[in-house]
Amino acid sequence: MDNLWPEDIFDNSIKIRPPVQILKEQASIFNERSKKIVVAEVVSVHITDASKFGFMFKIKAPALNNYSFSLFYVIHKIELYPVSLTIDEEFYKGNGGELKKDSMASDEQEFNAILRDVFTSQKLKKIISAILAQSQK
Repeated sequence: MDNLWPEDIFDNSIKIRPPVQILKEQASIFNERSKKIVVAEVVSVHITDASKFGFMFKIKAPALNNYSFSLFYVIHKIELYPVSLTIDEEFYKGNGGELKKDSMASDEQEFNAILRDVFTSQKLKKIISAILAQSQK
């Protein structure tokens, strides 16, 4: 029997980090820095288009009866990139134009830049500060 597959079909030398891996890494860093007073979570979400993968990035406050809010949603196809990021409607309201509602990243570097903009936004800092203040015992 002939092997018709190319030799390099399973070559994993090209390192592409999936968007969900980046999100989970950032959630872990956030949780460590906040000492889990405020918790970041990455949740898989159902997408009606079976050819796409979806994830939600949430912020939760365990000390406030598990108060939580969705920060954004990420959707991509099997190829990983491009990846779309949509800011949650409630978070988007009143951000003063600091963030775009919908963004598209063609690669990991662009995705990281979009995440950096969201994570360093004044609105998120204000919300995290309010959660921390209310979570103190």
